[in-house]
Amino acid sequence: MESSTAIVLSNESTVRQKLVPVVGATDLQRKENQIQVSNRKEPLYFYVNLAKRLMRRHNEILLSALGTAISTAVVISEILKNDGFSTENKIQTSTVDLKDEVKGRIVHKPRIEIFLRKSEKFNELITAAKSSRPVVPGKIKENGASSGEESSGVIDSIATIVAEVESVTAESPKEN
Repeated sequence: MESSTAIVLSNESTVRQKLVPVVGATDLQRKENQIQVSNRKEPLYFYVNLAKRLMRRHNEILLSALGTAISTAVVISEILKNDGFSTENKIQTSTVDLKDEVKGRIVHKPRIEIFLRKSEKFNELITAAKSSRPVVPGKIKENGASSGEESSGVIDSIATIVAEVESVTAESPKEN
């Protein structure tokens, strides 16, 4: 049973393959608590933060990855475990048969699914992380007032640098 759902993968040599599931297309559909990890689209900590956000709504999340993204999924899982946000519940490995529409052959891709459960300390850690965030210069404070005192130092530094650059360029001889 072929599916119309296409998964487009690319390799290092920028040759694009169009692969579609051969059997069990529903097996590749994303669940609400699932993160499909890629090692080319988003940075590592995008997935770590996304996992934390999903754990706020679900007690268990699923990290899923194909091929070379497997190592990225494992690293994300280890970061979440080592920081105390989750515990590893289950790991499943399998291969997925995908049909290369360009070459007309079947490609076997390894897949990993890492099930992570929210740790007992999750809510405490999230609350602590929110309260310990540094104040970013120039951002709006909680009461709605601008934090001008913090950003004025940065603006003064930028103005000083611009003035120095302008004075150096004014002193340098012009070439014809």
